[in-house]
Amino acid sequence: MAMHELTTNAAKHGALSVFGGKVDVAWTVTIEATRRTLNIDWVESGGPPVADPTRKGFGARLLEFVMPGQIQAKSKIEYRPDGVRVHYSVPMQADAAG
Repeated sequence: MAMHELTTNAAKHGALSVFGGKVDVAWTVTIEATRRTLNIDWVESGGPPVADPTRKGFGARLLEFVMPGQIQAKSKIEYRPDGVRVHYSVPMQADAAG
């Protein structure tokens, strides 16, 4: 749902709402002795100027409140003038058999 919300917002208001705008998405998995973590970075560029929102929409609430409460994810949303940046980390089981 988080990726869907980010994509929808980018298409309606952000980088994907204009010709030439783009979104870069990168992900990594960090493996430690007792856990794995999925890290996702979403970076918009080339879109309209960004300002801090006047209210929290569904996507921001999903990232900031729902995901941490439901799956212990951590997220950070930055409303930079050149584009929205989002980083979130999702804990995973330590092994595939887990």
